[in-house]
This record gives sequence, structure tokens and C-alpha cells, in this order.
Amino acid sequence: MLNNRKEYRAFISYFLN
Repeated sequence: MLNNRKEYRAFISYFLN
């Protein structure tokens, strides 16, 4: 799924926002 840390961080940031 989200193997890239950048994508994971962006996803988390979007989810938290």
C-alpha cells in the first residue's frame, strides 16, 4: 500500500487535517 514514507506522511497529514 503506502510503501513510501512521503506518501504515508501526506496521507496522515491529510487525514489529521
